[in-house]
Amino acid sequence: MVDTSAVLACCLGETGDEPFELVLTTGAKLVMSAPTRLKLGMIAFNRNIQARVEEAMLTYQIQIEPLTPSQVTLAIAAFAQYGKGRHNATTQQRNTQLWRLLRLRASEVPEAAPFILGQ
Repeated sequence: MVDTSAVLACCLGETGDEPFELVLTTGAKLVMSAPTRLKLGMIAFNRNIQARVEEAMLTYQIQIEPLTPSQVTLAIAAFAQYGKGRHNATTQQRNTQLWRLLRLRASEVPEAAPFILGQ
């Protein structure tokens, strides 16, 4: 699942966007949940970068899909552990923790496991 932060980092050329750019350009199937796409669209509108975001969605070929109940549960658990205001971690620490979570949960999305686990 692609998050808003990955697309925004690449669209805005933020420092540290290289890992996101690498993941988004691997050619793997990229999926964004419909609620995340809505959030991305609202952020893009507020920052007046709609065209850049639309171009990124097309360039990276990110597909929009609904969330399953188990994915909602997983997302809530991830937020409870790593969400905003949970700790004073730096962006790099949050990214590392996110990758750990992805590795732990990769078995729940078998088709994504080799990509997430770097196999």
